[in-house]
Amino acid sequence: MMSMTKTVIALAVGLCTTHVNKAAEANDPTAARVLRPNQSVAFPIEAKATLSYFTNEDRICKATMWVAAPPTWQANVATFATTKYEADIPVGKSGIIAPAPGKAFAFECQSEARTMTIRPLRPTSLER
Repeated sequence: MMSMTKTVIALAVGLCTTHVNKAAEANDPTAARVLRPNQSVAFPIEAKATLSYFTNEDRICKATMWVAAPPTWQANVATFATTKYEADIPVGKSGIIAPAPGKAFAFECQSEARTMTIRPLRPTSLER
């Protein structure tokens, strides 16, 4: 339980920090981001916030996306629901994480798993 509490606190801090640092970029729904391992980026999904990052291991990008619902406050304590999505993507391949209907993100593993491109997909590109 303590581990989960620490994870939720770390997620909240990461979401806030990333959101402040990347607010202008994150508001562009078509912008692709190139990340290095353990670097993160936030994307808004309606009222929810997301935090995405990847780690690398044996030429595989291990993509992670956390999605957090808006907090509810009770006696100065914030609680919120989070969902974690994970995907193992080999070098030169891509994967899609779709955390909400009509909202999906492509994760492309590149450069011997030293970089990953994350880009939001338009709803029309999902209708194949």
